Amino acid sequence: MIYTNLSRGKMRQLVSIFFLIFSAFGIFAQNTSNKTSEKELAEQVWEKAIQAKGGHEKISKIDNFLETYVSKGIFLGDKKYDTYRIRLHIIPYKYWDYYDAGKSVFGRIMTMENYENLTEWFTQSGGKNRLAEPITKFQNSKGYQNPQIALLLEVKGLKLKLLGARIDKITLLRSEKNNKLQEKEVYIVETMIDDRKVEIAFDKESFLPIQFSFYWMENLQREPYMFQFYDYVENNGLKVPKHTYFNDGHFDTLEYEFNVDYDPEIFERSPLEMSPDAWRKKH
Repeated sequence: MIYTNLSRGKMRQLVSIFFLIFSAFGIFAQNTSNKTSEKELAEQVWEKAIQAKGGHEKISKIDNFLETYVSKGIFLGDKKYDTYRIRLHIIPYKYWDYYDAGKSVFGRIMTMENYENLTEWFTQSGGKNRLAEPITKFQNSKGYQNPQIALLLEVKGLKLKLLGARIDKITLLRSEKNNKLQEKEVYIVETMIDDRKVEIAFDKESFLPIQFSFYWMENLQREPYMFQFYDYVENNGLKVPKHTYFNDGHFDTLEYEFNVDYDPEIFERSPLEMSPDAWRKKH
């Protein structure tokens, strides 16, 4: 009788243990399945997005691009101004920038930053020709990569890892009728690009990117740097946006040129003359 009772007690323990094991296994399997499906969705959305942009081959042929844009209603200090900017991106680690801040106190500025050999120069209106000097503080935010990632998605030299995807809603920053902001259902793909978290929202029909959220490497809890693309057009076989909208209400009108013939000396020293064409190769 004692043996029988012990056997029944052990049986109950064994049944409980097996129940816990199989329950845990079931939860693990479900979680694994969910993660797998999120990863698979990310891969599917990403591939369709690349094809919508123009395809892997066309993107891979881009070594540099010139980005020209006019910003409307941007706050500089306590007033709004319209500004003009030309930025040459050498993929993936260099850029040259000409910035005309109009009638604001900033005037005209030219800069260069080279994260391949960590050098830079900076000059303002009336400044002298300057040699590139060592960057004293590395830019942990990697903000110089933002325009490259946003335009091309796949950037040569930057490691891309797809983490997962979900269907969610975003608030469109460009108001439509009655100045009311609209919500839109999108695919949001979570990525790691060059060891930095970047979330990209894709249109569910066109698969073109609408919204980018770039997280800060030194503080993931900080509100990400975010902007949205609108009005895609074709440019040399690639779909590129005509407008960028920001949280503060200002927007940019964009133009692009690909694989331009530039003067490599601008990454060694500042041009003698401050000009929006100072990047051009001298013949």
